[in-house]
Amino acid sequence: VVAYLRSMGDAGGRRTIAAAAGNALRGKALFENKAGCIQCHRIRGQGGRTGPDLSDAGLTLRAIEIETAMLEPDAEYGLSSRPH
Repeated sequence: VVAYLRSMGDAGGRRTIAAAAGNALRGKALFENKAGCIQCHRIRGQGGRTGPDLSDAGLTLRAIEIETAMLEPDAEYGLSSRPH
């Protein structure tokens, strides 16, 4: 478990810029409002359909992969293979 947690900070030599701990309520507010992610992406049946459904992204991707996907949205991160 410790090795997995430590690996979350490394993806191809890139280090995360995200905080060690997150705030779920703040993240939800950003997703739904300020960042506007919900216009294209769905989570648990809520949101748009033009982007990948992100309902299970936190279960299948490491934190660094999620961060990289947000910073480099045109790159491929395994999200497009999910059903929309």
